[in-house]
Amino acid sequence: MLTPAEIKGMVDRKYPIYLRSLVTGEPMFPIRIRFGVPSTTDEFAKLREEAGALVAGNFGYTIEYEEKNTRRYGTQRLPSQVRFDTEEQFVKALCKQREVEQFRVNLAATLARLPQLKDWMAFHVKWAVEFGHIWNGMLLVCEYFLAHPRPGLHTRQLPIAVHTKFIQENSNVLTSLLNTILPESAKMEGETFEARFGLKPLEPTIRFRALYPSVIQQLKMSDERMGLPLDRFRVLPAEDLRVIITENLMNLECLPPLPNGLGIWGQGNAAELLTRVDWLARCEVLYWGDIDEHGFHILARLRARYPNIRSAMMDINTLNDLRHLTGKGEKTGAPPINLTAEERAAFDEVQRNNLRLEQEKVPFEYSLKVISRMTKEGKI
Repeated sequence: MLTPAEIKGMVDRKYPIYLRSLVTGEPMFPIRIRFGVPSTTDEFAKLREEAGALVAGNFGYTIEYEEKNTRRYGTQRLPSQVRFDTEEQFVKALCKQREVEQFRVNLAATLARLPQLKDWMAFHVKWAVEFGHIWNGMLLVCEYFLAHPRPGLHTRQLPIAVHTKFIQENSNVLTSLLNTILPESAKMEGETFEARFGLKPLEPTIRFRALYPSVIQQLKMSDERMGLPLDRFRVLPAEDLRVIITENLMNLECLPPLPNGLGIWGQGNAAELLTRVDWLARCEVLYWGDIDEHGFHILARLRARYPNIRSAMMDINTLNDLRHLTGKGEKTGAPPINLTAEERAAFDEVQRNNLRLEQEKVPFEYSLKVISRMTKEGKI
């Protein structure tokens, strides 16, 4: 015999189906939960105890009984199933009255304003409930993009009566909604919400430093150190430079002079920022990141875009030389597939022992010697 707790679990699982029925209009009641007639070979005391628990734990269901003849106990009236006869009984039993009322209000508004979202509401009832308290804002955003596809504005500039972070905070559900209602001509290729729906992205700023005077002239830089939005950085007149990418800003400042050299600050996510800079493919590029699992994955993603990229101080020799400066690392999963033998040996060691050698802990004199040696060897 099912316990009240087990019945409650079964009813909870029917709740999304019930919400979907509000959208589709499919009849759902009465809901019956059958658990069979208890075996009369069980001890009668046990049967009576279970039946009593079913009554005592009743949270809103109706119990149906069935009479059963037994040799030992005679005719017994035993529970055979529980049922919910009406929507009101079901919702009250789950204590979902307010939530269901909000869902009904939002459903009515959706069908009146954007009826093409009916199927979406039926198949995304959990999202519709989760975001029910801000559903009017969701509809306002959808209505705006329908009327103004690919608006070409920053998110903050959109004349929608929602707060300035609304789209950013709810981009996942809004992406699903807009993918449903917008024609293909209103959508674009892109991984971000801004790219997908034709908004102007907030370009990250790339900080860089000329490592030789001629580079200032070549790139028409106003100063040895500059920062530019990524879209402007991508179109710099750069050719055949010797580029060092470092994830640490202080290391960028301390890079030694390098003929035809340019230093770039990767900001901890160089792979995401710099794989869109086409002119790097026409340069000699050296990447200097942390010796940890995360650092090697950044290197690997950069190398997937720029196959000739080399690493600096990210090998097993550096790790062995400076092991006393390591700290605790973080796990990232499987190793990258495009590391050199020396890099892979370092990766395996940090993964095996959960190590991390942060690049800012590399002694200044040590880094100068390595960069000088790589320069003489023609590796940068």
